[in-house]
Amino acid sequence: MFSRKDIIVLGMMIFALFLGAGNIIFPPMEGFTAGYNWASASFGFVLTGVFMPFITLVIVSILGRGEELTKDLPKWAGTAFLVILYLTIGWHPVEAIDFTDEKYEMIKRIALTNDKVVAIGEIGLDYHWDKSPKDIQKEVFRKQIVLAKEVGKPVVIHTRDAMADTIEILKEEKASEVGGIMHSFSGSVESMNIMLKENFHISLGGPVTFKNAKTPKEVAKACPLDRLLIETDCPYLTPTPYRGKRNEPAYVHYVAQEIADLKEMSYEQLTEQTFNNACKLFKIKQKEND
Repeated sequence: MFSRKDIIVLGMMIFALFLGAGNIIFPPMEGFTAGYNWASASFGFVLTGVFMPFITLVIVSILGRGEELTKDLPKWAGTAFLVILYLTIGWHPVEAIDFTDEKYEMIKRIALTNDKVVAIGEIGLDYHWDKSPKDIQKEVFRKQIVLAKEVGKPVVIHTRDAMADTIEILKEEKASEVGGIMHSFSGSVESMNIMLKENFHISLGGPVTFKNAKTPKEVAKACPLDRLLIETDCPYLTPTPYRGKRNEPAYVHYVAQEIADLKEMSYEQLTEQTFNNACKLFKIKQKEND
């Protein structure tokens, strides 16, 4: 199955994977920052930083590169990834100009045929970048809300410099029927309250840790605990103390600790509640128990 060249190349890649500088330095740092949660943190590192890249290397060695990887991906490889991952699928508003009916059907088909797809997103409006005109973004946004209701999955909302229009469309399209997440929420407490009434969860990331970020801290304090989620938006919006550097999923604990402090509760209580919130929203526990 493997040629001598394949074995040599794969061997060198695996050597670099396991003994590269990042993997020598990161685990001790991970243990230091994880504290009493070192066991689960180490498991996550091995899973995402070792096991998944290893599978990718094997697939590349077998199939080569390019489109062959998507056309002929072995079932065992797809199963291995889906056992440990939950997915969302959607068309980002920045790329709305490239959206077609074929893309709509592709997203719908994947959402209907894969149990691990738990939501439609990121979808929404982004007026910061000018690649896609606003009218096209709004049209694509509306279509994907309809799609989410068709497949019965919540939506993950990306909104940047467009909160008023985002809220208006969510109301008009009755997105409350499926609910969802206001991803990396940057709005006011007033906007938060509107979205809570529309059956949405509020997800906060790195900005809540910034010293002078008054609004995110106010939102964190005001958001009901059973409607709160945490995230990183990696590789962007890196939390303090690593602000200005590349964000990493492992830094989510800084977000959790800041919110726990703001709400005057323990880190363990906060993380357990947000975990349960995500499971309930995405119906993960129900699926596992079926």
